[in-house]
Amino acid sequence: MTVAIFWVSPATDMENRMMVRTLLIRGMLVGFLAGILVFSFAKVFGEPQVDHAIAFESAMDEAKAKADLERGIHDVEEPELVSRKLQASYGLLLWLPSVMQEFSDPY
Repeated sequence: MTVAIFWVSPATDMENRMMVRTLLIRGMLVGFLAGILVFSFAKVFGEPQVDHAIAFESAMDEAKAKADLERGIHDVEEPELVSRKLQASYGLLLWLPSVMQEFSDPY
């Protein structure tokens, strides 16, 4: 095969390579901006709801612990493995790509 045969191939055309590169860069930027938008939405609208749920659950746990204490049952409180602050920041930020991948994967 000669160089001319390869040169006329659309795969080796430099203009097409630049167009594909431009489209890929634009797609990555749009995906990055969409991720920031989703993270911001989840932080502003989702986290307060989670905080309310945690407060409700804590109140229920305290009431149960008080009732158990009156009956003579002593429950040992477990240590917190991951802080709520870490869950609300980096946990949410790392959780979002996995969810986005799950929704975008056709299989």
